[in-house]
Amino acid sequence: MSTILVTGASGFVGRHLVPALLAAGHTVVALVRTPTAGEMVVGALPAGRRKDVETRIGDVTRPATLVPVMAGIDAVVHLVAIPRDFKGGADLRLVNTEGTRAVVAGMKEAGVRRLIH
Repeated sequence: MSTILVTGASGFVGRHLVPALLAAGHTVVALVRTPTAGEMVVGALPAGRRKDVETRIGDVTRPATLVPVMAGIDAVVHLVAIPRDFKGGADLRLVNTEGTRAVVAGMKEAGVRRLIH
């Protein structure tokens, strides 16, 4: 099976995808912005599965944090996105557009060839 990095693992879709990937036999790495977010991702899993998810700290709006996160990853499921913005589109562009661009660039630099977006 593959080692899969899930961006947005603490979000609605991510909280459902992580257990499904584990059940399918994959190794899961969750990209989180803070240790607290990592605790939330792991804490949402059944007690017997909590040790099966590794969390790594990074932020799609800080591209330099992404290459180290990609080490040993076979594929990325990119779920980070915001649905609305109260700053005239600036946050949408930063997170949704530039964040995705940063994930792809980090993948290229780390040699990760598979992306689900």
